[in-house]
Amino acid sequence: MRRLLCAAVLFPVAAAAHEIELSGASSLNEKSSASPRAGSLGTRLEGSIDLGDIWTLDIGAAYTHEFAGKPTQGGAFKPKGGDIFTLSSSIGRLFGDHLYADLGITFSPPSTTESTTGITLSDGADTPADILLAARTNTVGGTAMASWDSGGNGGWRWRFLLLGSVDRSSTEQSVSKLSTASGEVNVAKAASSCAKNNTGAVCDRLGALIDPAVASMVHGAVMGGLTVRISAVHEASIGGTWHGYSRSATETAYFSLAQAGRGAFSLSGGVPVSPLAWEASTGYARQFGSIKAGFTANAGAYTTGGSTLGLSLRANWKISETWRLWMRGSSARDVDADGAAIISGTGAVGFAYAWETESAEPDDDSPDTDEPK
Repeated sequence: MRRLLCAAVLFPVAAAAHEIELSGASSLNEKSSASPRAGSLGTRLEGSIDLGDIWTLDIGAAYTHEFAGKPTQGGAFKPKGGDIFTLSSSIGRLFGDHLYADLGITFSPPSTTESTTGITLSDGADTPADILLAARTNTVGGTAMASWDSGGNGGWRWRFLLLGSVDRSSTEQSVSKLSTASGEVNVAKAASSCAKNNTGAVCDRLGALIDPAVASMVHGAVMGGLTVRISAVHEASIGGTWHGYSRSATETAYFSLAQAGRGAFSLSGGVPVSPLAWEASTGYARQFGSIKAGFTANAGAYTTGGSTLGLSLRANWKISETWRLWMRGSSARDVDADGAAIISGTGAVGFAYAWETESAEPDDDSPDTDEPK
C-alpha cells in the first residue's frame, strides 16, 4: 500500500484502497440424460477492504436462480427451479514486494432445486415420460492461494499463481413426480420398466432417485497458472487444474444439479455436466488505451468419460481512476458419458468502484518524511 506524506500536518497519513463490485450473469444449457440443467440467472456482490499496508479482506455474496425448464414429453407439472445463496470471505497478506497469499472460506446453505428430464417407459410399447427431479444440497469449502509477481514497469513481467481448494457437498436427489402426456404414472412402474428393459442412461440413475439417500462428497482441486506481460500492451497466459473426489460420481445421480450456483470450478465459467478430471487453458489479452480485451480457450476431460471445450471473451474498461466496467461472454461444448453433445453459453457484466481512505497515524518525535512509494 502506498505511503502518502501530508504536508499540512506533522504526521504521516496511511491511504487504504478499497473496491466494491456488482455483477450479473445468465446462462443457457442444452439438457441431456447426464445433465438436466436448463440454465440460470444470478448476481454477485463483492468487496475488497485494505486493512493497513499488508492485509486485505475480501467478502462476497451471490444469488443464483436455476431455471427448471419445461417438460418435453407432455408432463403436466410445473417445476419451480431453485434459489441458491453462497457466501464467501478471505483474508490475504503481502509478503515483501512480490509474494501475496490468502486463505478463504465459502458456504452455501441447504436449498432445493427442481428440474426435469425425460425417460422412455417400455411396457409393451415405448412411452415417453417426464421426471420431476428435486435436489437438496449444501456446500462448505476452503481455499488457499499464493501468487508471485516479478514486478517492474518495463519489459517482460511474470506472474505465477498456485491455488488449492477443498469443498464438501451433501446432496439428496429424488423423483417427485413422473408423468406422460396421458397423466401421472406411478414411480414404481417406471422402476419396473427400467428393471426389465433398461431403456437408457436415465434408467441407470433411477434406482438412486427412487430410494434417495444423502450423498456426501469431498472434492479437491489444485490449479496452477502463469501470466506473462510481453510488453506494455500484450499479455499471454497458460493454466491447468487437477480435480480429485472422495467417492465415485455415480453415487450422485446428477452431478450438475449438486454444483449449480455453488462455486462452479470449470475454467469455461460454466457448471460441469460431470465431475472434471483435469482442465487446461491458454489465453491472450491486449491493451487498447483504457480498454483491455482478450480471450481464453480451455479443454478438459470428465472422470465418467466425455470431454469439454470452451472459449471465453472478455473486455475490461477503466472508465476513470474510480470506475471500472467489464463484460464477458463464453460458450462451451461438452460431450457427456453417454456421447451426447451439450452446447451452453454464458454472458456476464459487472462494474466496480474503488476509493481510498486516509487515517492519521499517531504522532512521534521524528515525523515520517519518506517520499511516496
